This record gives sequence, C-alpha cells and structure tokens, in this order.
Amino acid sequence: MRPTVLRDSRPFHEKSTPKHSTALLDSVSPNHSTTMKTPIRVLGPTAAFILMALGAWCGPHAVPPQSNSFEPIGTYAGPGAVEAEVVGPGRTMGSERLYLSYMYVEHTLDLVAIDPSTGQVQAFANPAPGEYGAVMVWGPDGDLYLGTRPHAHILRFNPHTEAFTDLGQPAPQQSYIWQLTVGSDGNIYGCTYPSSKMVRLDLASGRLTDLGRMDPKQQYGRWIAASNDGFVYEAIGTAQAHIVAYQIDTGEHRDILPTVAGMLGRVKWSSEGRTPYIYKGSDGRVYARLGSQYFEVHDWTMHPIAAADAGRAPVTNRLADGRIITVENDQIVIKDPNTHAVERRPYTYAGREQDVVRLTSCGGRLYGSSALPFHLFSVDVSASKVSDVGELGHGEAYSLLPLDGKIYIAAYGATDGTPLMSYDPSASFAPGSQTESNPLFVDYEASDTGWRPQAMIAGPDGRLYVGSVAGYGSVSGPLTIWNPRTNEVRQVRGIVPDQSIVTLAMVGGVIVGGTSIYGGGGSHPTQREAKLFIWDASAGRKTFEIAPVSGATRMTDFLPLTGDRLMGIALGGPLAGDEPSVSSQHGKLFVFDVRTHKIDYILPFGFSTPIYNSVALGPSGRIWGLAEEGIFTFDPTRRTVRLVAEAPRQVTAGFALQGRSIFFASGPTVYRYEIPGS
Repeated sequence: MRPTVLRDSRPFHEKSTPKHSTALLDSVSPNHSTTMKTPIRVLGPTAAFILMALGAWCGPHAVPPQSNSFEPIGTYAGPGAVEAEVVGPGRTMGSERLYLSYMYVEHTLDLVAIDPSTGQVQAFANPAPGEYGAVMVWGPDGDLYLGTRPHAHILRFNPHTEAFTDLGQPAPQQSYIWQLTVGSDGNIYGCTYPSSKMVRLDLASGRLTDLGRMDPKQQYGRWIAASNDGFVYEAIGTAQAHIVAYQIDTGEHRDILPTVAGMLGRVKWSSEGRTPYIYKGSDGRVYARLGSQYFEVHDWTMHPIAAADAGRAPVTNRLADGRIITVENDQIVIKDPNTHAVERRPYTYAGREQDVVRLTSCGGRLYGSSALPFHLFSVDVSASKVSDVGELGHGEAYSLLPLDGKIYIAAYGATDGTPLMSYDPSASFAPGSQTESNPLFVDYEASDTGWRPQAMIAGPDGRLYVGSVAGYGSVSGPLTIWNPRTNEVRQVRGIVPDQSIVTLAMVGGVIVGGTSIYGGGGSHPTQREAKLFIWDASAGRKTFEIAPVSGATRMTDFLPLTGDRLMGIALGGPLAGDEPSVSSQHGKLFVFDVRTHKIDYILPFGFSTPIYNSVALGPSGRIWGLAEEGIFTFDPTRRTVRLVAEAPRQVTAGFALQGRSIFFASGPTVYRYEIPGS
C-alpha cells in the first residue's frame, strides 16, 4: 500500500474557505487507500504572546488592549501529499532513483529522491519559495521538469548535478500547472488554471511561451497528452467538458468533442464534474475517457472504443529491471511482479508542518483534521501532546460533530471516496466499511466526493443534517440527511435552487439553513443573494425562505439563541463578474426570529472574515467566535459585537470550546485562548 498520490489539488485556503468563500476550486483524481502513520512534531507551551487586551471594539480599525490569553498547544507535522512519483536516473551513470514531489499547501514543496539499492533518502530545497505541488515529467534532455502552484512556475532538476532551478512563469496570470507532457517537437507543454491555457517550454532556447486560452469560458485545463505526430491535447472542465487539439506546426487549436457529440448525452459523469481525462498510453497512442466511455484520439478526431481496447497509461514507478518501487507507511517497498519477491527498507523522510482544517472536542480531548493528506489526530491539552490517529484519504474533513461519544465526520477526498464516516475514540483505529470498522465508512447512491460539507448538526428527529458547497461544475448543493443508527442516507436537492447550503442550526424544533451563491470548482453563480430557509424535518419540506441581508452572497455561523431566535453572519455583496465586490467583504451579523419570520436587528461585523461555523454559547451568556484576526464576542442582550483579542497569527481553522478555553488553529499550530473570568 503506497501513500496517497494526489494528482489534483488546490490551495488550502480555497478548500476550507477561512479566508474567502468564493467558488471552491479544484479537481481530484481517484483516491488511493492508505493508513500511513504520520510522525508528529509537538511544540510545547511557550511564553505567552503579548497581545492587545480585552476591550470594547469601536469600529473596523479599533485595536483591543493588550492580552496574554493565547497559548500554543502543539503543531501538526508529517509527510505531505505526494503529487507525483517517477523513476529516473541518479547522480552517477547507471544509477536510479524514485523521485517524489511532496506538497505542503500554501507553504512549499519537497523533491525527495530514494536510492533503491541502498534506501538512502535525499530531499532537495525548493528553488521557488512559496510554490508547492508539483507535477513532474522527464524531458528528452534527461532533466526532470516540475509544474507548481499557486503561481504556475516551471522548475528544472538535473539528476546528475542535482541542480534545482526555477525557470519562471510561462503565463503570469495563471495559478496552477495541472500537468506536463513532452510534445513530438521535444518541448515541454503544460495545462493551466484558471484560464485553461496551454503553455510551452522550449528546451533549446529556454523560452517560456503562453500559447493562449484553449477554451473561452472553462477554468480547468486539467489533463494534457501529446501524440507522436504533432498534436497536443488538453482535457478541460469542470462545468462543461472539452477536449482541445492543438497542432504544434500551425498553432491552430479547436475543440474536437463535437466529433462525438451524439454520445455525450449518454455519458454518466463522475463527481469531478464534466471533466474528461486524456493520456498517452504505453503503446504511444492517445486515449480519452468521458465518464466510462473510452476514445482513441488522432489528429482532429475521436473514435469510441471499448475500455478493454484502450492502452494503459505508462507506469512511472517501474525500475529498469521491471520491479516496482513505492513508499508504504514508513517503509520503502520494492516488489518484483514476476517472482513476487518483496524488499522493505525503513523510510526516513520526516516531512514538514501541515495545516489544520477543523477541530472539535470529544470526551475531554481535542480531535482535528489535517489537509492533504487527511489525517485524523488528537490533542491532549493537559500534556500539550499531539498524537496521530491515522490517515483517511487525500483530502480533509470539513465537519466534525461530536455526539454520544462518537465523532461524525463529513469529508472531501476521503479514503475510497467516502463522504461520511463515524469514529469511536475509545476503540482502535481500523477504518473500513465493515460493521466493526472504526471509522466506519458510509457511502450512498449519488454521493459526491467533490463536495465541501461545511455544516453538520443533529436534527430534532435523531438524524444528522449535512449542508455542503456543491461539487465540481455544479451550483446546487443538497441537504444530506444521515440516520446514524442505520446509516441510511438520503439527499434533498433544490431546496434553494442554484445555491449551496453552508450553515445549519436547529431552532424551535425546526432546521434553519443558510446558503452561498457559489458552487463547486469551475461553476459560475446564477443567483445574486444568499438565502435563509426553514426546513420542517417532520414534514420533510421547506416552509420559509428569505434573503436576510440584502446583497449578501453567503451565510455562516448560524447559532440558536433564546426565544426561538437565530444569529447568523452574512458576507459579500454585489457581484463584479463572478466575485463579490472588494468593498463589500465586511459582513453583517443579524438576528432572525423563527416564529415571526422577521429580522430582529442587524449589526455591522466590521472586522475580518469569520471562520466558517465557529461560534458557540460561552460564559455569561455571550456568543464567542473566531475571525481571521482573533476572538470576537456577540452579546445578544446588549446587541454588541466586539473583537476582544487579536490572535498572535492569523486564525485559519476552528473550533472547539471547553469551559473557558477556545481552541483554534493558525496554519499547523493549535492554540488555546482562555476566556477571562467575569
């Protein structure tokens, strides 16, 4: 079993939306199951940070007085997500290495080389600080080329001199290079996001060229392959599928999917949206896949073929003698497919810090999810100890709900594409789909591994309700209803047409939901205002809908108040294209009366963006919550909202409240904020 190979990802801030809540942007390859145990580096308590102390918030630019109520508890670290793995030459003539690109989202990348004869591991410093990824391809000159994110650089590694250099940006306005290939002219070609461009590196001159946008509307140039006779093909999505043929000699390009347009209506698309896949087989021919239908691609045409007739993609981790080398857990594993002999050696790569996505509290202990890959970890606050529980896929958990001694998890990109799972902290970690598994994976018909399940609550009927940002290419996120006793799951679609459900609360025996006009990666909003709706669980229907704050484009932090009232925060404003205008990013806190269906009052939320669904009722009847800047409170009696303490670093993830302790994360580090005594 090898570590998860993540061939498709995006910056973590776009996934968890602590900084922005625009369209969620990425596309993911099929998941590879793994239970790799990750080393954890723990940072114990240090001297308290000198911050601004508790005081009234007077406006967007007001600064709280000094405070020393923040304490770092621990930092999560370990090997990141493997973006690509390829076998190639080592430093000396005739030697080989397995090269792995490890991605640390929003931080860096590591290029790691493993000598199969000795097990020696080398890690090479990133020549483009702040770039991560990366996809890799061997050039005909014997060098290894890497494409990065978030500024779409191309890097070059010489395996003989071990020189690792940054060649620059072929298209400065692009964020990702999703894949690289070698054209029949011996040059390197890549596909990009967010303008589905094609780029080229001329190996003879070193010139980088932006070849232009291959589709005028779609964002994702997701896959790329080159034929032996002068064509480069780019597979584009996610809202609409396109396969564009680019002729190297003439520079002409056009969409060739219309040549099989009659078949498209019969294609069943995956949860990645309407994104085709294209690759060069080991037989030298180019093949495409639309859903389950395969095609052979040649010149300007596509011909449908049976899956059995499609050539296999080349194996990139095969040694010259035919053995397969990979990394499994903390071991280097070399398997001989002919003799079935297996060699194992220790794997000494320790990794780096990884961002925390979500936190919760269960049984007096904190639990959290890391991002890319998705590890579940626990935090013993009293001992300042972070402990790995295990790996659960290549994505991350967006919702962790403690209930009756278990943690219910809704995740993106989890093992085997599982969207839901339940974990018992008192039992051994043994993930799977069997009754005795822990976590127990729960899948269901029409599940979408590309969703972002930002909201999960226990409903009045004993069921769990999950709200999510829609999957790739879609703007409509369903309400998912999960019976934890039977693990029966059903979905209700179209509650608010063309919107995602991103926050939920139970108030007065009904469920109140809030939406976002934004959908999955590659989609474009069709609506102008986010909505609040009431769902009657007993009747199984929506009974009310309103736009609680005029012009707002998304909601968050729904929480029940006394007297059948609800608080929420509305963000965004009038759209400029597909994004809210910059001037309208500060939000508004509102209180809604569920019985009268009226807005009681609206208050300015004049500081930074709140961390999604990170509020709770704390001491003295006040609501405590997280914003990027730090800790805020809402006093429903006095009708005041205040930023009471600035965090030592930007807050990126939440949220757990134990007594007077608020726990959150800034990047990879878990912090505790102690609420002052009244």
